[in-house]
Amino acid sequence: MKRFILLILITSVCGCGVLFKKEAIKSPPNVEESQEEGISYTKEKLDELFNQGVGYYKREEFDSAIKVFSQILRISPDYPEVQLYFEQALRKRMAAERPEEEKAEVEQKKPEEKVMEDREKKEIPSKPREEEVIVEEEIKRIPFDEKRIEDLLKVEKEVEKKVAEEEEIVAPEEERKDFEFAQDLFKKGYLREAISEFQSFLTKYPGSVLREDAIFKVGEAHFELEEYAEAQESFGQILTLEGSKLKDRAQFNICQCLEKRGDLDTAILEYLRFESLYPKSRLKPKVHLEIANIYRKKRDYSRALIEYNNVMVHFPDTDEAAEACFNIGDIYDNIYEVRDFKKAVDAYKKLITNYPESRWCPQAMERKRYIEDNYL
Repeated sequence: MKRFILLILITSVCGCGVLFKKEAIKSPPNVEESQEEGISYTKEKLDELFNQGVGYYKREEFDSAIKVFSQILRISPDYPEVQLYFEQALRKRMAAERPEEEKAEVEQKKPEEKVMEDREKKEIPSKPREEEVIVEEEIKRIPFDEKRIEDLLKVEKEVEKKVAEEEEIVAPEEERKDFEFAQDLFKKGYLREAISEFQSFLTKYPGSVLREDAIFKVGEAHFELEEYAEAQESFGQILTLEGSKLKDRAQFNICQCLEKRGDLDTAILEYLRFESLYPKSRLKPKVHLEIANIYRKKRDYSRALIEYNNVMVHFPDTDEAAEACFNIGDIYDNIYEVRDFKKAVDAYKKLITNYPESRWCPQAMERKRYIEDNYL
């Protein structure tokens, strides 16, 4: 049966046509047609064929559903949702031939099934049983090519082999247990002990796949202990590891260490360097927020206001944008040099309107009400 399914795939890709023998339907004005071996298909005819396939799919007649969907893909590759139904019908048909433990995995709901479920909720006009029989007879005329099936099976085996080789390497059990022991100490707050265990781990397993995680945890532990120089050194080691997935986080934490150590100017430079090194990092909103916070610490309020506004403009749907909005209001509210109660209220209003679920919202509502009652 698997060969049969793979054959259907070949027919859809390689041009083995489904020979529908019904008369061509003339297209009404302004209706696009698709041509298939001299047969004309209007949008209405494609809709009927699609509904027929969905009917097969719902009744779990996956062989027939696959044939119908592959036919539509040949005629109109961009037909809405047909690719999703075609792929899912293939998965379900293959699952039926696998052992039960594999079937459970294959039939796990995938994101695209949500689209299919929404489509199924719509009313799909049912067709007379006679038309279903006609379609079944026409589908049976699909030509077969055994050689192509064999070639496709070989390709499939090669792909499966490659995927297996690319699977993530898992640390040996003993190695993993040593790492988890150190990590458990870290989670429980035994930071000194955690550092010692992670360092022992790095000595014992110098080539471990968990090496970068262990180094990073050492840096985090030192940071929690307010040993910022040692933390910075550990995070710096991450930057030297080729292929590390933690480099952007390590760079961000280095900036945090510099900030904690009072080297604000260097921290700003390193934050700016972060943006050039990791332009696609999810930490970018945090980076810009921290730059604004540093300018506020330096009492450069005009520059801080500019940076807070940049966070709101460039990252409007983030928690950092909500915090930036609150900080703008707070500066105008509480900093004597730039105090402007009207601008403070405007910022608080914007926060309340745009970020009603933010943790900053209750405080903004309180300050807005107080200013309006006493100063405006």
